[in-house]
Amino acid sequence: MKWFETTTKVRWSEVDMQGIVYYANYFTYFDLVREHIANTVGLDYMDEGIDVLTRDCQATFHSPARYGEELILRAALDHPKVAKYTFHYRILRKEGKQLLVEGKSDHIILDRETKQLRIDNSGHKEIFIKAGIFPES
Repeated sequence: MKWFETTTKVRWSEVDMQGIVYYANYFTYFDLVREHIANTVGLDYMDEGIDVLTRDCQATFHSPARYGEELILRAALDHPKVAKYTFHYRILRKEGKQLLVEGKSDHIILDRETKQLRIDNSGHKEIFIKAGIFPES
């Protein structure tokens, strides 16, 4: 699996009164790194004629992030099944590279016009192959 990486800094709006990141905000971090992958490979959800819906999202919390800390957001993508993509996540504290959260999410692709599952994702596979995410098959 090829891992993609971006960074963010924990903002005041993301923490509770103790200065610890509220658990639901880690799912926003997952979204940030997924968007980073899309931008890196040249996918634009708004121009692709598709809707990407989250089917399932899970997280395992190992240690809290705190206000002001720099975080490393990592994600990798499983080779897509028909109309489904699975992402794996790791969120680390930048200082010391401590693993804070691991996660996984499944997404389905709908054709925006017909609202039906987009069965043929060969165009996306080609983009991912060109970007070096998947081997040529």
